Amino acid sequence: MIRFVKKFFYFQHSRQVLLATVLAFMIVFSIVKLLLAATPNPGHPWSGVGDGNFAVTGQTVPRTYTLPDASTTILTTNSLVSVAQGGTGSSSLTGVLIGNGTSAVTATTSPDGLLVSDISSSTLTNKTINLSNNQFAAAYVSNHEGYSGYDEGLLKSNGSKFVRMNLGSALQLLRTSSDASNLEWATSGVSVAGSDQEVQFNSGGSSVGATSSLTWNNANSALKLVGYLQLPTSTLPSVAATGTMKLANNQIIGRNMLLARTHVTNDYYALQPSLFQNFFVMIAAGFSSIPLSLGVAIDNSGGSRGHSVSETSGLTMNWPTSAVSSSVAGVYTQSAIFYRGSTDGINGFFAFARVYFTDASYAQSGAGTGSRIFVGLSTGGTNDVLADDAAGDRVGFSYMSVNGGRNDTYWTITSKDGTTESLTTSTTAFTRLKLYDLYLYCLPQASEISWRVDNVTDSTTESGLISSNLPTASTAMKAGASIGTVNAVARTIKVQKIYVEVPR
Repeated sequence: MIRFVKKFFYFQHSRQVLLATVLAFMIVFSIVKLLLAATPNPGHPWSGVGDGNFAVTGQTVPRTYTLPDASTTILTTNSLVSVAQGGTGSSSLTGVLIGNGTSAVTATTSPDGLLVSDISSSTLTNKTINLSNNQFAAAYVSNHEGYSGYDEGLLKSNGSKFVRMNLGSALQLLRTSSDASNLEWATSGVSVAGSDQEVQFNSGGSSVGATSSLTWNNANSALKLVGYLQLPTSTLPSVAATGTMKLANNQIIGRNMLLARTHVTNDYYALQPSLFQNFFVMIAAGFSSIPLSLGVAIDNSGGSRGHSVSETSGLTMNWPTSAVSSSVAGVYTQSAIFYRGSTDGINGFFAFARVYFTDASYAQSGAGTGSRIFVGLSTGGTNDVLADDAAGDRVGFSYMSVNGGRNDTYWTITSKDGTTESLTTSTTAFTRLKLYDLYLYCLPQASEISWRVDNVTDSTTESGLISSNLPTASTAMKAGASIGTVNAVARTIKVQKIYVEVPR
């Protein structure tokens, strides 16, 4: 029995040792397994720290971060924050932000329109408020200025804000205060001047004046002036309204003349100076071989003279040369009676001629051919067209086309003091079948003479001054027009009118 008991206890001891050994082995195996085990797959596409956890640093106390209960993308610095996420949808913005519904916010540095805050104290600097379709609300003004509205009043700036300015009394004027710091209402210190119908005017720059010398009768629309009307020089006035006329001081080559213009486009004219005061002569076309003349006898020369009428030139007298070389034709005043003048206020002249040319050619076409034309004042008369530079004194318009001599293309202004000739070439071409108006104007003792040439057919005009080698001041000259033919071909000058006037 004792042996059995000893064996039993020995068996129990050995089994305990065995179980302890097995348990120890399993513990060691588990520790090794844990040390060598790989991190399990967390089941989502991002890399975690440890077993599916991510680290947050910098927190001083524990914080709670709530993620949405849905699959989502956590915002990063590389992704734009959409409008739905509470962002702008843009990576960079400069200027004023402008909403665009659910789309990305835009920005502009020059917004179309004025952006105003809803804060009543907001200040706008250097901005313009366009009130064409808007108005200041009365409530807004009331809240700031203590009155219910701004009807029958003015808004003015006091330097910091707009304030209401009540209307003044009847017939008061709004003016700047004496210290120029404010606006104020004041009673006008200007009273009506003069008597009934007298026209008021600025008298001395500080008061209103009136005079019985200038009156307006409104009942019959009559203006009365006791004195004179002074008209400054003006350009050609525009066409007058139908049934009316415009009067103006319009210069013609430097001479002031009263000009009238009607409602018809080409109906304008200078008023004729007094015939009983100013000396004048006129040579005009007539319905015979003898031209009409006023104030002076005339000399005719040339071939068979006559008259002609055309729509382009009107009535003209024809002065043809003979079909003989070096023959001349033309018309001049019989006496030399016009002076440039050597005494102040005496002599001088205003000269005019209208001429026309119908021949097939006036230009040279070969040896010993061509023609010469002169219109103006001279001592030589028709002798002026016998040579390119004829002897004597003269001033006027010339055209010469001579084989071996002068060959002009344009009208040329010639002046000669008895010794030396000066030529000034215009830019108005000499052309057949064109009507020309030629002007000369010389004041007494003048050191220069004005000239003007109009191509009436083409409605062109040109003017200028000459001052070199003017006719001798005390030398008398004739007025006229002439033509000379170089070769044995008849050539014609047609004259409608020659007019010369001498001031008193």
